[in-house]
Amino acid sequence: MTAAFFPANRPGRRLLLILALYLALAIPHSLIAPLTSGNDEWAHFLYARFIAEHGRLPINLAERQNRAEAGTKADDPPLYHLLVAAAAAGEPPARLLRPVDGDPQRQLADNQVVSYAFLVHTGYESWPFPGELWVWAMGRALSILFGAGLIVLTYLTGLTLFAKPNWALAAAGLLAFIPAFIFHTSVMTYDSLGALFTALFLLVAIQAIKQPDRWRWWPLLGLLAGLAVTTKYSSVLLPLEIVFVSGLAARRRTVLAGGGWFGWLAKRVGVAGLALLLATSWWFGFVIWHFNTIDTQGPVRGVLEPLLVRGGNDSTAISVTAFLLGEETVSVDLPAPARQRDYGYLAWQMVESFWSARIAERYLLSPWLAGLMLGAVLLSGLGLVRLWRGPRELSGLTRTWLALLLVHTLLIVPLILIRGFVSFDPLEAVQGRHILFPAASAIPLFLVWG
Repeated sequence: MTAAFFPANRPGRRLLLILALYLALAIPHSLIAPLTSGNDEWAHFLYARFIAEHGRLPINLAERQNRAEAGTKADDPPLYHLLVAAAAAGEPPARLLRPVDGDPQRQLADNQVVSYAFLVHTGYESWPFPGELWVWAMGRALSILFGAGLIVLTYLTGLTLFAKPNWALAAAGLLAFIPAFIFHTSVMTYDSLGALFTALFLLVAIQAIKQPDRWRWWPLLGLLAGLAVTTKYSSVLLPLEIVFVSGLAARRRTVLAGGGWFGWLAKRVGVAGLALLLATSWWFGFVIWHFNTIDTQGPVRGVLEPLLVRGGNDSTAISVTAFLLGEETVSVDLPAPARQRDYGYLAWQMVESFWSARIAERYLLSPWLAGLMLGAVLLSGLGLVRLWRGPRELSGLTRTWLALLLVHTLLIVPLILIRGFVSFDPLEAVQGRHILFPAASAIPLFLVWG
């Protein structure tokens, strides 16, 4: 596997070429695209800037709910934002940006094309990125770096599954040149770091199934799941995938060596769960310590409410908490009634935003790119069905790998459905990147394999 990266090796050279082409597209885009172009980019910037300025996370509700300072992501897991603040530590984040903030003169001066422009764009948004602009530059640079890492992990996972370098290269190249992937990894977002951890999680899961008695894979699975959760809450279902992986590994071990499986499985799940708790304890401990409402709501609701509601910026989390614990326990205002849904429109938005990104309120190459890729997905799906239904004696681990890739890809779907039905604005949830990034290495492998 290591030899594949050696320059004298042909697949290694091709992988380097894919990475070079990806960087040749992502870096110029990150330099050209105005700040706030990315989804929630303004909020990510404010959160990282707050950490860079104060040397700490927000520690009370007043700081969390000050959207002009800490932003609307200030109650989200902070691992990405901590890394950005650390990378930007050499430059004091002096305030140079000019937020619109409802000022009609600034709105006129900026000639906003979209309602999320947020800023009057000035010459500070270019090299050498002085003051607080350096935080933004480091945020985008890290996103690109994590995107490159995702491409490499896709290649390594393909090699592990197929043992065919050309197939692995095809999967890596497919991911690298999805327009939505290039766009989102060249702006400031925690999606790329979360995807890096989940892609590494998938690679380790494959090794755990191949070598079920190697103890090292199980705490590593828990650690990676914990790192993903402390990057983005959408990874919160990864513990369920650990149980599924353990079941696949136990089944393979029983076939190879015989013997009981329940005790074996319980030990592996327990070790992975302990590593997961250790990896997430710093963040959840911080939240409970600073934001608990035990004095007013008791020990159970007082601990759960700040973990679920957080700072009150997620309408879905508030609605779900009110349903589970009662409206009287929620410490923030309840969201307005959900907007009317057009599910056909939402489904097509999911498809378009999976493959492309909005430019001036229109998806790139719409609707042709999304339609073409949807056809490719359907064709690949037919190939995978034929593969699954093939002779059992010829399949080997094929069904196991297909099942793992399928679960890994669809793990996020229940959360998207809940948000789609419950959230005030379903378009906040129905975005293709919410599937693309958690399954960034699995989806290209599926398509190439099919």
